[in-house]
Amino acid sequence: MSVYKHKTKRLWRYDFQLANERYTSRWYDSQREATEAEAERRARVLTGLSGAWPTFSALAAEWQEHRASRGVSKHTMAQSFQQFSKWLSPIANRPPADITPLELQRLLDRTAAETSPANANALRRQVGACFGFAERLGNLARNPAKLTRPYIEPQRIAADIDAISTAHLRAVIVAAPPWLARLVTVQALTGARWIEIARLRPGDCHLEAMPPFAMLTHYKGGERSRRRILPAAAVTALVEQMRDAGAYVWPGKPATKHVGYSWCLTHLQRACDRAAVPRYSFHAIRRWAATTATLAGVSSRVVADFLGHADEHTVARYQQIEDAVVDAISATLARELA
Repeated sequence: MSVYKHKTKRLWRYDFQLANERYTSRWYDSQREATEAEAERRARVLTGLSGAWPTFSALAAEWQEHRASRGVSKHTMAQSFQQFSKWLSPIANRPPADITPLELQRLLDRTAAETSPANANALRRQVGACFGFAERLGNLARNPAKLTRPYIEPQRIAADIDAISTAHLRAVIVAAPPWLARLVTVQALTGARWIEIARLRPGDCHLEAMPPFAMLTHYKGGERSRRRILPAAAVTALVEQMRDAGAYVWPGKPATKHVGYSWCLTHLQRACDRAAVPRYSFHAIRRWAATTATLAGVSSRVVADFLGHADEHTVARYQQIEDAVVDAISATLARELA
């Protein structure tokens, strides 16, 4: 039976699969409601399998309903609906099987010309997902969006590969809003990944210890934590940031979550614009730490351990490095940035 009850929520939902597509629902208060909803949805899906949708709008509506059943947020679906209504209106009443790649390409060209190549690529991905949904159900012989060409987007981050220079880093810290300046300072002086700084909790920052240190945690390939000594500049930044801390040192919205990457990157690029420097990423700041430490004479093995490389062979090579040698890198970076 495809209707089941959640053990803790005490709510019901349905789950079934047809034609390599899985269909689920949101929660219902009773088993009867979930069973009736499942039967109705299954009937609609089987009807769709037996014959193509009359128009592209009908296909898009069914695709949106399918996305909602998979937990896609209402905001995301509203954005897709707005894009479809604005840019794909010429094909809204056309049968999906009759829509050609050339027609789609012309609509995408118009989107790119009137907005930006990035928006056109986003619309192309959305249309491709919609037609792909019909293709997987067996109602469409081919996905016309696959035959359209993507657009070359202008480089948003000019210096992502290379390290940011010390002069540019200082300028960005001055131009950034206070919360971002503190985040960049702590990341630069610890050589941490952005996510390691964003996931810092107040309990991870031991500012009263001698010397002060923080526990950086990375979850890629399993949870790994490493201890990093904090120079005076990093301690000052953390003390100031703690005044606004919630569950995380840099809280997001809601405060129970940490700040988001897109939000931080947008403000970092605005700070780069105000400082009249190329648009750097947070990874360029991490590269600055590695480059500066290397130029200061720190061996490559110690720098790799300082950065917390995840490769097991690399970690095995660095196991004999003393913590005091690694901790001294923060002091070196603090002197360079001062």
